[in-house]
Amino acid sequence: MNIAPFGFRADGKAAPRRFLADHGAALAGFAAARGIVPGREAFLSAWSYPPDLLAWHDAQPARDQSKGWSAGYRGPCGASWLPFDLDDESDPGAALAAAGRLADHLARRHDPGAVFVNFSGSKGAHVALATGDLIPPGPDVPALAKAFALAAAADAGVVIDTSIYHHIPLFRAPNSWHAKTTLYAVPIPLDDVVRGIDLAEAKRRAAAPIPFDLPTGPPGPRFAEDWAAARAAVEAAAARPAPHSPLTEWGVATLNRATWTLLQTPERVGCGDRHRLLYSSARDMAEKSADVDDLVLSLLMPIGCAFGFDPADVRRQVECGIEDARPPRRTP
Repeated sequence: MNIAPFGFRADGKAAPRRFLADHGAALAGFAAARGIVPGREAFLSAWSYPPDLLAWHDAQPARDQSKGWSAGYRGPCGASWLPFDLDDESDPGAALAAAGRLADHLARRHDPGAVFVNFSGSKGAHVALATGDLIPPGPDVPALAKAFALAAAADAGVVIDTSIYHHIPLFRAPNSWHAKTTLYAVPIPLDDVVRGIDLAEAKRRAAAPIPFDLPTGPPGPRFAEDWAAARAAVEAAAARPAPHSPLTEWGVATLNRATWTLLQTPERVGCGDRHRLLYSSARDMAEKSADVDDLVLSLLMPIGCAFGFDPADVRRQVECGIEDARPPRRTP
């Protein structure tokens, strides 16, 4: 019995709205190349979800439900697959080569029959490891999957996109059409990608959908060991105290160190972290700023203090600047 049968499906490119679907049936349909529509992009949730998702959705206010099935869910997720995303817009062939190294590592470490690779149809490849029923649904599955994926990528010597490891990620559906290239996200046999399929050949194959059988797992006895190591890494990270920030002494919102890294030195952010940091920084600023005034003060306070000004002086100057930017009040 599948205790996490639900998933999201989304069609279209620009901020597609997610709709509830039978996760396994939708994935199997795309693998069999059924219902593929040229000219329409399609995405599926990376995770599946237990009935908790329906109960959570029904408890939301109507205005939040209008956003679709995704807004704010942080409950249990299932993972019959562990996804890995490898992109390189400047050199998609390098991303394919990296996918080959990662797939080879996963096949050797776990089971070749549990590894699946598909060309994205554009700038990279997706690798997945079928887990069978070894991962029980839980709210910590995205964090555990990220820790597992980072360890596997490090062992394989590749860089992955870590922005996908949250509760509601969408992945381009297998065999679906890609608007930018008009190619399809077709499967690549494990032997071919490990040997080093070149980009031209991958594009040739991607001219039309290719039906295939989905691996089901399980991935072999070493998986439990690596999953336990991922859990230990997540728990150790949660136990570490948050780094001290002088912002707490100034009485303003304490933005995360990663947010400051993105704002101050964006050139230092690796390509695999850019999507993740844009998302996490936006959320960090939104959560810690009651309004625009708070956000402006949070951004300018450390700069003013770095100039040597007293925090009270910085606050006064910032608040004066904000006040002067407002439209003049009308007198009755």
